[in-house]
Amino acid sequence: RLAQHLRREPLIVGYLVTLACEGLTMEGVHQVLQSGPLGAESRHALDTELALRDNMDGYRGALRSERAFALSAMRELPGYDFWFTRGFANDGTSHLLALMGGYLADAGRPYQELAAERKTIHKPNSSRASYRVAELLRPALDKTRESTERIRASGRALRVLNALQSRAASADGVPDLAELGLP
Repeated sequence: RLAQHLRREPLIVGYLVTLACEGLTMEGVHQVLQSGPLGAESRHALDTELALRDNMDGYRGALRSERAFALSAMRELPGYDFWFTRGFANDGTSHLLALMGGYLADAGRPYQELAAERKTIHKPNSSRASYRVAELLRPALDKTRESTERIRASGRALRVLNALQSRAASADGVPDLAELGLP
C-alpha cells in the first residue's frame, strides 16, 4: 500500500522509482506465496490489493506532469522568446504537445499493439532542432510504458498464483484459468 501512494510522484523519474519499489514489493509477495499456506482472508486481501494496482493511473499522471515540465523547459531554451525564432519555437512546442498527447491517448491501448507498432525506429519528420528536442523524450516514454507493463504483468501473475494456490488447497486438481475469476 505504501508504494501505491508513491504513484502520485511527479515526472517520469519519480514514477520509475515507484515502479522499482513496486517491483521489490512484488518479489516479496512472491516469496510469501511460495513459503507456505495463507489463510483465505489474507488471500482475498492480497488479491484485492493487487487488483487495485492493475491500472494505468500512475503512468498517465507521470506523463501529464512530464508534459508540463517539458513545456516549461522548452520555454527556457535559448531563442524561445526572440521574435525571429518564435515560429520555430511554437512549432517545436506543438510537436511536443502532439507527442505527449499521443502517448497519453495510447495509455488505454493494449501494450501488444503498441509494441508491434513501435518496433521500428521512429525518425522525426523534420530536421528542425525544435523537433529533435521533443523527440529526445520518445525513448524514455517507450521504456516507461514497458516498465509499467512489466509491473502490471507481475501483479497479474501473482494474482494467478494466489488463485491457483487457493483453489488447489480447497479442491482436487488444478482449475482452468477461466474459472479463476481474473481479468
